[in-house]
Amino acid sequence: MNCLILTLHSRITQTSLAIHSLKACAQKWVPEMTTRTLEASTTQPLDEIIPLVLKHRPNLLCLSCYIWNMETQVKLIAALRRIDPDLKILLGGHEVSHDDVHWIQEGIADFVIRGEGELTFVDFLKEFTGQQNFASIPGLTYRDPEKGLQRNPPASDIRTLDELPSPFTEEATYSSNFVYYEASRGCPYKCHFCLSALDKGARFYSLERFEADMQEILSRSRIRQVKFVDRTFNLSKRRTLHIFRYLMEHGKGRNFHFEIAAELFSDEAIELLQQAEDGMFQFEIGIQSIHKDVLDGNGRRCKFERLEEVLDQLLARTRVHIHGDLIAGLAGESPERFYQSFDWVLKKGVHHFQIEVLKILKGSISESRARECGYVFMPHTPYTLLKSKEWSYQELSEVQDVSAILEIFWNRDAIRPVLEIAINHSTRRPWDFFLALSRFVLNRHPSRTGLHMKKAFAYLAEFLTEEKLNSSEIQNLMTLEYLNRIRTRSDLPFEKTSRTKPPKDFPELAERKGFVECFGQLVHYAGTSARHWYFPAEPSRPPKAVIP
Repeated sequence: MNCLILTLHSRITQTSLAIHSLKACAQKWVPEMTTRTLEASTTQPLDEIIPLVLKHRPNLLCLSCYIWNMETQVKLIAALRRIDPDLKILLGGHEVSHDDVHWIQEGIADFVIRGEGELTFVDFLKEFTGQQNFASIPGLTYRDPEKGLQRNPPASDIRTLDELPSPFTEEATYSSNFVYYEASRGCPYKCHFCLSALDKGARFYSLERFEADMQEILSRSRIRQVKFVDRTFNLSKRRTLHIFRYLMEHGKGRNFHFEIAAELFSDEAIELLQQAEDGMFQFEIGIQSIHKDVLDGNGRRCKFERLEEVLDQLLARTRVHIHGDLIAGLAGESPERFYQSFDWVLKKGVHHFQIEVLKILKGSISESRARECGYVFMPHTPYTLLKSKEWSYQELSEVQDVSAILEIFWNRDAIRPVLEIAINHSTRRPWDFFLALSRFVLNRHPSRTGLHMKKAFAYLAEFLTEEKLNSSEIQNLMTLEYLNRIRTRSDLPFEKTSRTKPPKDFPELAERKGFVECFGQLVHYAGTSARHWYFPAEPSRPPKAVIP
């Protein structure tokens, strides 16, 4: 019997934790079933994915389902059923757990696992390879040949997570240069827009399990980033400090990403993070709104004054890379109040700023309150809000435009310093500045994606000229940042404010290769002021001030 566990990512470079965890469980507890995994992308044609599936000759195909892959996976299943009518289909994951009956009735799946999957999956495989008496398996929905549709009682949460076998073993292979890692499950918060609000508290893997897993992960030189999937990583002060200390000692040269609740950080944690090397940690902070009544009304309860205090300290005192998130369309927050939240986060100077329109996820509290809140949303994935009591469709569409522009401009390290100065000199508030920039760019490049660095600099220079924000300070900074990132002495997509000095003027530097740019005035950059800047041949090295 052959079992293939499949998921499709939004990008081919991504990787999955869920399917490898399921495989580890199958190999430990159902060794008689040959279990393999397959990862592909929604960007690949089905004609490429189908032969990848069929070469494994599966009797059972299991798919991990989310909002980003469900539409494509349904098409894949339809094609596979025509090729092999005897192939059995099992679905699991967030996207099918809350309307499981639908997928059975539509003939898309033969079986659906609801909720947490590992132990239900093991019980299912044992029956699938045996008597096929599925009635005793909690959390399973299926069609019985005689009794018709059957929906078994829900499964209990796995209380002792260490009982689950680790997917990180010596035999494990990694298809990407990063992995997802889970140190805990569940979340005590009840945010209406998040499916974790349905959890009954949080559960933790032991620190011994964490260290054993991390030792294996860090032994692979190819892995450069570990993304923790914990909904709120820093729930426990003791665990948080232990894990940070471990990674700071053993994980040098790697990057570790966490979703954190900033207000929970202790002063001791801030002191410890001051010692972390540049690029080691990045924190995603779900601010969502700066208005307490909005946060409270949407289940996102926090001590906002403490959140702001910690955010300021992280930005000022540490080298942690900070991601700030907002959601547009939350009940009780008008467009104007959202713009206030936007201005607040931008002025804080977070390194990565993400805004998104509310999604009314299946099974979420937001879905149950849709009529009360006047939510009108897409009936299919990704269930994006279209309008509400407070928001028109046009206003929400503008948020999506600005979101794309943030990704193209603000979230690029080379461009953000230019924008920070430009916004400080602009008469527009930050929201209006980015809305104007989005209209300017999208009139020239209608797609919200696919704008490479050179074109982004060209559009920004043109926009700043139109806005009369093309001061020598901004132009010099643009030149330095562009030359630093792209390392070309000419062919800039805007008027260069420097000139390249001949090598004979700087013979010592010429021997080391690279080039020197001369500006007509002192330029303050990277904490130094100079007229001459030397760009080494190695692109990874920043330019240095030159004293002629």
